[in-house]
Amino acid sequence: MANNDRPLRVNIYVGEGRRSKIVCRSLYQGAHIKCDAKMLVTSRYERPDPDVQVAAFYGLKDRLLDIFEDYKAAGKKSVLVDLGYFGRHDGGRLAGYHKFTVNDHSPLAYFQKRQHGPDRIKKFGIKLKPMRKRGQYILLAGMSGKGAGVFGYKPEAFEKEMVKRISQVTNMPILYRPKPSWKDARPIEGTFFSPPGQSLETDLKRAYAVVTHHSNVAIDALIDGVPIFVIGKSVASPLARYMPEDIENPYYPSDEERQQLLNDIAYTQWSIAEMTNGRAWQHLINEGII
Repeated sequence: MANNDRPLRVNIYVGEGRRSKIVCRSLYQGAHIKCDAKMLVTSRYERPDPDVQVAAFYGLKDRLLDIFEDYKAAGKKSVLVDLGYFGRHDGGRLAGYHKFTVNDHSPLAYFQKRQHGPDRIKKFGIKLKPMRKRGQYILLAGMSGKGAGVFGYKPEAFEKEMVKRISQVTNMPILYRPKPSWKDARPIEGTFFSPPGQSLETDLKRAYAVVTHHSNVAIDALIDGVPIFVIGKSVASPLARYMPEDIENPYYPSDEERQQLLNDIAYTQWSIAEMTNGRAWQHLINEGII
């Protein structure tokens, strides 16, 4: 709650896309249960509302990146909602789980301050495979051109940097897997290319390790038993190495560590129904995240 027991005041900024409208409408309905909420049109945004503690929105398209940064700079909370880690289509293409991150692109700074039980992760039926210490290649999971820009890179710049740094310490082949939704992806010199439509399951099957900036592929790799190197911020970072120069010395987490990570990740994502009934907001308030 806000100071003096006044209801938390929330501005929800809705964009033009269908998913943004569905997510923001659900956020608005759920926020009304515990908060004083307004829904505003993103294109009309000018500056942070001085009387509001929290801004919430789906994605970072158009003015939303400005809103995200402006509210943080004003000492307020920016709640970024995006596609979830698991169960994105549960209940229908637009009804599934969406991740919540506050004042960052990842909930890494706070999502494990409390250890969570397995109740939420159980519904996804995830089975951990044993960690393996052999493989035929390093899997480089790339970003899209747009995603690269958000983190200050030109398209393919991060991936080319990783290829150079990895190649300085090992002769192991590198399989480059671009983000599947990025249609402008092309092969990178010094790698072999995962073609469009090739499944992640296929790419992980013979991987020795995964290197990425922040891709969800890191989570899939941990489940599949493949060690990871995460260069940016990710919920998988607690079980990762951070320097590609350490590629010949991966970290092999225990089953208990991996299970606890999955338990905690499950509490960073919420379904459309849980946004609407206020459960997502209640969690953020109960854990002191907003």
